Amino acid sequence: MEKELEKADKLSDKFRAKAAELEEKNKDLTEENDKLGRAMKEILESLKESSTKPGGRDAYMHVPTLEKILAMMEAKTVDGKYEAQVYLKAQVDQLTGRNEELRRELRQARTDYEKARLEVEKANSKVSCV
Repeated sequence: MEKELEKADKLSDKFRAKAAELEEKNKDLTEENDKLGRAMKEILESLKESSTKPGGRDAYMHVPTLEKILAMMEAKTVDGKYEAQVYLKAQVDQLTGRNEELRRELRQARTDYEKARLEVEKANSKVSCV
């Protein structure tokens, strides 16, 4: 019986050591993941800033994969797990906002078109009168 107890103790110690090693590795990977997330955020911000500078408009690269990864990383719950619903809701909200923005732009383009069409008609009528 004592032999079995000693064997179980050794096995238990072995598992504790392995668990501690895995916890340390998990901690290191989590820290590295956070650093990579911050670096990706800086890259994206740098790309956006370069597009707002004069002459930098052509330099902007739209990187949807990077944006998706950042959104997913930001959608982590408190315990560190990624919440798909939160990420997807954020994406829907973003797309809804973009949709509204595009609708406003379309209305403005239609208004501008109508103004330009009326001006052309006026100019054509003046030319035909002369």
